[in-house]
Amino acid sequence: MDADVGAMPLPAFDGVRVNVTEGQTVSVPLPISVTFAHPVPQSARAAVEGQLKVTTMDVGAEGSWSWVTGRPLADGQRVDFRPLTPWKPGTKVTVHVGAGLTRHFTVGRSLIAADAPGH
Repeated sequence: MDADVGAMPLPAFDGVRVNVTEGQTVSVPLPISVTFAHPVPQSARAAVEGQLKVTTMDVGAEGSWSWVTGRPLADGQRVDFRPLTPWKPGTKVTVHVGAGLTRHFTVGRSLIAADAPGH
């Protein structure tokens, strides 16, 4: 299905949230999470994914959307985007969610933390 962003408004986008705020700088490994107010039925997920678009510096981002299960949310209530390869620090990313929600953010430095017991 070749869905243009905003081509078909879906009820799923009422009350949708994205885990990044406008203008935020995020760590490299952060996935983009879109959380819906209500679970999206299996039969509507392809249409919803058709209205989720991620671009980097005006070029489509290679990656995939994956519906999250086993979380405190109901099945079909959250979908995550992970890029095929990690974005480089400084990459500017735009996320379009349906016709009414757009977020722009920048990828910051890679941050990997470890807890060293006894130190």
